[in-house]
Order: sequence, then C-alpha cells, then structure tokens
Amino acid sequence: MAREAFIDTTIQKKEGVIQTGIDKLDRLLEGGIPEGFTVVLLSSPGSSTEILVKQIATSGEVTYITTEETKKEILDTMQRFNWQIPEIDFVDISEKYYSNILQGEKKRVSIYEQRSKLNLKELIEISSTAMPSTATADEDFLAVLSNSTKKTPEKRITIINSLDFFLSQYCQDEVLRTVFAVKVNNMKNKSALLIVMTKGVHGELFTLSVL
Repeated sequence: MAREAFIDTTIQKKEGVIQTGIDKLDRLLEGGIPEGFTVVLLSSPGSSTEILVKQIATSGEVTYITTEETKKEILDTMQRFNWQIPEIDFVDISEKYYSNILQGEKKRVSIYEQRSKLNLKELIEISSTAMPSTATADEDFLAVLSNSTKKTPEKRITIINSLDFFLSQYCQDEVLRTVFAVKVNNMKNKSALLIVMTKGVHGELFTLSVL
C-alpha cells in the first residue's frame, strides 16, 4: 500500500514576528508581522477589511482601539462567525464619543427647560449678567489613543480602527504627531501595530506620512 503524503500547513512560530492568527495571511507574511512594524490597512467600502481586522483580533494578545463600532457590536459580529473570542483589551472610544454627545444633548434640554420656566423679567436679568453655558468639555480622544498604547504590554497586536475618526475631529498635523508617538511606542514594545483608514480620502501624502 502506497504511503500517504501529509503536508503540514500549520505555521511555526518564528522568532521576531507576531502571528496574526490567520494561517493564509501569516504564510504570505512569512510567519507574521515583524516585531515593531506598523501596517496600514487602506480599506474601501465592501472590501471586508472590517471582517479581517475582527478576525485578527481573535488571535489573542490584542489591544483593540475602536472608534466606529462599540465593543458590544464587535463581539456580536465575532459571535455570528462562531469565532473563539479570547480576552481582548478594548479601548472603546466609540462608546465614549456617543455618550458625550448624548450627555451634551441632555444638558441642552435641561437648560432649555430651566429657561422656559423663567418669566420675562428674570430672563432680562440673566441676560444682563451671564447666561448659563451650554458648552461641555470635550474629551481629548487623541490623548486617549496615545495613553492607551503606552500601557500596551510587549509583543502583542494593537489595532486602531479607524484613523478616519481622529481625522474628522482633529487637524492632520495633530493626528500625525500622535501616530508618530504611537509608532515609536510600538517599536519600543516590539509589538505589531495595525492602523485602518479609508483609501483615497485623506490624500496620498498623508497616507505616506502615516507609513
């Protein structure tokens, strides 16, 4: 009887690289992402980049900084695919952002209700001094991003999904300075950094600067 030939398709862990947990991708990367490297995933609508990133997040030893979906939404997607979900360190900026918006709206409604109970004379007296402020102190999400990566343990994957959020809230120079600091910290920790951003939106020069 002829001997059957078996091909070992498992990826052996290599020194100096961090596996993504996706065998085909790790083979293409010759074992995984080199320690200290930054990978920018330029996504397009319908390209399934979001699914790829979530699957990488299930590999274990991952810090997931999410700006577009909440932690619950991400975990729901993982469960739908029946992926084994390890202990992921989430930094849920999406939840913080929308909570701030709702809190600001509640404050505006509360102030409006207070003012509606005042008579004309009282309103004139307030306007001659100072009206109650409706402004709320916005959270510095770039600082949240920077501080989160400083606390990241060594030799793990950090996912930023996505950079588009920060570019919609801050000027490009501020975002670039923060990304540079994050990349330096990633090199120091010998980790792997994955940054997701939409292709062709922010300009080729900016994209090259991120890289």
